[in-house]
Amino acid sequence: MFGKGSRGGHERERMTAETHGEVKNMRGREASDIAGGSRGAAETVLGGDTEFKGNLTFKESLRIDGKFEGEISSTGDLHVGRNGDIKAELSVGRLVLEGKVHGNVTATDKVEIRSTGQLLGDLKAMSLVVADGVVFVGKCDVNPAAGKIEKLLPEEAVSEEIVAASEESSSSS
Repeated sequence: MFGKGSRGGHERERMTAETHGEVKNMRGREASDIAGGSRGAAETVLGGDTEFKGNLTFKESLRIDGKFEGEISSTGDLHVGRNGDIKAELSVGRLVLEGKVHGNVTATDKVEIRSTGQLLGDLKAMSLVVADGVVFVGKCDVNPAAGKIEKLLPEEAVSEEIVAASEESSSSS
């Protein structure tokens, strides 16, 4: 299939990683090494030189050290590294935040914002751990007794609901 002078499989894989940014699948690591205590699965990494736009889904664990813009949806664990810069709506199982997130976060389990973390957006989760030095600008809804966490609506939809509710109260008075 590959003619004389073509690159072998390993060379081609290395070139793809160099050309498209550092995207690695880290297998065989302990759970405590992955996403701040991920559930023992392999971790996919979007490296520091990676820029990605669009909708992203994953099943188990993802670490982002580069830039991402769009929407992330998963029941797995997301770890935003110190150099990670995310502009997105996030819906994940767990989140460990050391970098920056601009957008709403919904976590069905735990959110841990470490000392270098910055969250500019609303947060809804079952459990929250916030370190000293964190920047957090937004509303927070942490309710472990609620049982099920529903995804946050984008800010525009919430604003429309508030206006509609206020108009209903005005007209009934």
